[in-house]
Amino acid sequence: MYDRISMAYALAALTAVFFGLNAYPARTLGRRGRRAPEVAWMNFTISAPILFMVALAWGNWRFQPGFFSGLAAGVAGNMIAYTLYFRAIRDTDLSIALPLVSLSPLFMLFTSRWMLGEEMTSTGTAGVVCVAIGAYLLGCARDRSDLAAPFRALWRDKGARSALAVSVVWSITSNIDKYCVRLSDPFTYSAIFALCSSVIYLPLLYCVKPSRDAPALRHDAGIAVALGISSALMVLCQMSAILLIPVPYVIAIKRAGMLIGIADAVYRRESGLAWRLAGSLLILAGIGLIVAGPVPGSASPSTTSGVHGGGEPPSQPPQTNSAGVASRGKLLRGQWETHDLDSKDYVIHQNEWSGDFGQQMEVEGSIFRIVAGDFNMPVAGPPATYPSIFKGCHWGNCTSNSGMPIQVGRIGSATSSWRATPAPGAWNMAYDIWFNTTPTPRGKAQPDRAELMIWLAASGGVKPAGTRVGTVILSGMNWDIWLYTGFQWKLVSYSASVPVTEVSNLDIKAFADDMVSRGYLNRTDYMIAIEAGFEIWNGGIGLSSDTFVAAVQPTAETGK
Repeated sequence: MYDRISMAYALAALTAVFFGLNAYPARTLGRRGRRAPEVAWMNFTISAPILFMVALAWGNWRFQPGFFSGLAAGVAGNMIAYTLYFRAIRDTDLSIALPLVSLSPLFMLFTSRWMLGEEMTSTGTAGVVCVAIGAYLLGCARDRSDLAAPFRALWRDKGARSALAVSVVWSITSNIDKYCVRLSDPFTYSAIFALCSSVIYLPLLYCVKPSRDAPALRHDAGIAVALGISSALMVLCQMSAILLIPVPYVIAIKRAGMLIGIADAVYRRESGLAWRLAGSLLILAGIGLIVAGPVPGSASPSTTSGVHGGGEPPSQPPQTNSAGVASRGKLLRGQWETHDLDSKDYVIHQNEWSGDFGQQMEVEGSIFRIVAGDFNMPVAGPPATYPSIFKGCHWGNCTSNSGMPIQVGRIGSATSSWRATPAPGAWNMAYDIWFNTTPTPRGKAQPDRAELMIWLAASGGVKPAGTRVGTVILSGMNWDIWLYTGFQWKLVSYSASVPVTEVSNLDIKAFADDMVSRGYLNRTDYMIAIEAGFEIWNGGIGLSSDTFVAAVQPTAETGK
């Protein structure tokens, strides 16, 4: 099974293949007299149905706040870029246009850091630079060996200026794409993006005077279909890849699609083959540096769905590894495997409580990511797993300096900040907070009073278990309250009315107090653990907990 990084590089490589193939029908349509808006409209109109079929099958169709404003910016920016791109390759010699367009990964080294906070390693940065230089050489070698020609053309050739503008705009819109994919999923965003672009381009066709040399549209139908199919496949691979690795890496690898033209150039015995060879080697060397180097971590509701007891049964005690700070890229594979952080202030836990699904978590410091797992549970039943990080006591495994157990009535403050990165699939991003009638459950038994789940976000149609019993405003947010009484303890779930993937100083005490006011909890009960993780039914590969802290303090009167 491919891990997260291998899958991302494979998707980026496929993006390169389809990028190279897409250039041929685009260039052919331009040479047959099609105007740039016509080619762009064909591209989006034919790719949109393909993308929608994929999105209906695998998309989650859930949108977090900020998605539609990002979509509007992405559509507008890409419309400008595509129009300029098709105009440049039509009106300007490719030896001028392609080298300038190929510079976009260089600009992304700055725009991705500015817009997304993405940090590239020195090895990865060197790889991006090598790819950009290699792609530039390939473009220059098409008809000449004058490496300065594209830059000199900027002063006299509007097509060259269009090509450079494309490079700059794409270095921005590619980051907007990742922003929108994070707020939905690669398939849904790709489909909506293509549909919006097709609809907006349609009226522009009436403003463009058709070329006298252009044949009737039906004569170009086959070429247009090839254009749309290659574009759809390219977009699907690219949007999936940028969710997993930095944007400059994906776009740099995408430039390898230019190598597809090498065989055609050799066959046609075109000039500049030495420059082509040098450019090709630089591109391959750059990709090698990107792939070989480390990938930096991202800085970044059926009436009854699954519920869980929060831990393994007593017959299967956790297999705890040695304490210590997690090493970079450490892989957790065991069904109940845990890893202690720092002086065991926190513990990261695999927690495949429904069975062994081959789950693997990559741990880097306090960050954990789901990189493998064959999850395929129906959303009307329990989830497959709850990979999480916790503070407190989880089935007899207790952290240091947690401030728990503590009676609910003696909690002075209990807060937590958490940020996560979503992924395709059916899952939730939720806190799981446990309460017991005594300071410690007997042995490793199930806590007997209540389970508080705080759902920040969800994907794939999953809902909290039980019945919706009310709404409330807590910690500055609106929440739907769900109650499930099918266990020996009460399960109370607060589901955010507007999903979020980041909270800062979430007031957990406010939730406990609300449960007390509703009779679900007593002030003499003990809070024993705060956990944060993902219940996963299916999919979920790429889910990442990026930051997590929790703090519990007693009231000033008691001091304990």
